[in-house]
Amino acid sequence: MSGTSKYKFLAVVTATAADALVGGGRLMAVLLEGGSNASSVDIFNAASETGTAIFTMSVGTALSQFYDFTELGGIACPTGIWVKPTGTGAICYVWVG
Repeated sequence: MSGTSKYKFLAVVTATAADALVGGGRLMAVLLEGGSNASSVDIFNAASETGTAIFTMSVGTALSQFYDFTELGGIACPTGIWVKPTGTGAICYVWVG
């Protein structure tokens, strides 16, 4: 997570899917924290939950997983970055640029 501090940071909880970056940009890093049951997140190159997810991640109960795409320059999302976590108590943290 060495380079993530220079990017916009957003926490998205299960009950509220969110547009992490309106108008497009780059997905730089993702941290998914599982809640009281298995959790997952779908991330779309869109301004809403439409089309096919460009990134999907799952974790078990009370576990977490982190992906850092900064070394690759991030994942291009020219339309927007929509984040949709699922699972009781799940939180997805995203860094976008």
